[in-house]
Amino acid sequence: NTASSTDEEILALRLRDLLLRFPCSVLEGVRVGVLCGVYRDRFPEGPLPTEASVCSVVTSLLADVVELEEASDHSGDGVFHLRDDLALRPAMDGQLACWPVLVQRLVEIVRLHGVSQRLGELPFAGATDVDKGGGKLEDSTEETGVLLAQLKPLLRRHWDAAFDEKALGFFNERGTYVSVKKMKHLLAELLRWQSRRQQWACASGMRSSIDAALAISLKL
Repeated sequence: NTASSTDEEILALRLRDLLLRFPCSVLEGVRVGVLCGVYRDRFPEGPLPTEASVCSVVTSLLADVVELEEASDHSGDGVFHLRDDLALRPAMDGQLACWPVLVQRLVEIVRLHGVSQRLGELPFAGATDVDKGGGKLEDSTEETGVLLAQLKPLLRRHWDAAFDEKALGFFNERGTYVSVKKMKHLLAELLRWQSRRQQWACASGMRSSIDAALAISLKL
C-alpha cells in the first residue's frame, strides 16, 4: 500500500546516506548488523527495521548504490559493498565513503600547487613520488608536496566550497562514529584506508577502477 511504500522509500534514503558515511564500504564492507545498529541509534523514533527488511530494501531500492555479499556461514549477517562508480563520485554533506575520489583530488592539488622541498624540512601533506609533469623526481632527497596549512583553502577550491575538516566524521567498521577534527587526522585516515584497500585487493586478487584510482601514493 501507499503508506508501506513511503516507509520503504524513507528507509532507503536514510540507509543510502548512512552507507555513504562508512569508508569501510569500499574496503571489507559494512556488515548488515552494524548498519542496523547505527540506524537504530540515529533514528530511534522508528519504525526500527529488522536485518531482513534492511536487506530487502537495499537490494530492491539501492541496488545501484551497493551490492550485498551473503554470509558464507548462513548467519544472515551479510556485508554491503559500495559500487565503484559511487566511490569515485564526489559525495555530499561530508559523506566519506567517496574517499578514493578525495585521494585523487589531493593528488591533483599536489600536482597543480605543490612545490619541491627537501625531505624533513617542512611538514608536507599529500607529497607524492611524481612531479607536476607526472614523471619521477630525479633527486630522491626531494619530494613535491603542499603544506598542511595550505590544504583547507585548496580543498575548498578543488573539492567542496564548504569544506571544514572539523565538521567531518565517519562510522568505522564497528559502527562507532569517529570525528576527524584536524587536517592531519583526515590525511592519516585516508592513507590508512588506501593501505587497507591495497592489502585487500592483493589478498582477494580483485582489482577495479577504484584500485586504479589509488595507484598513486600519498605521504604525510
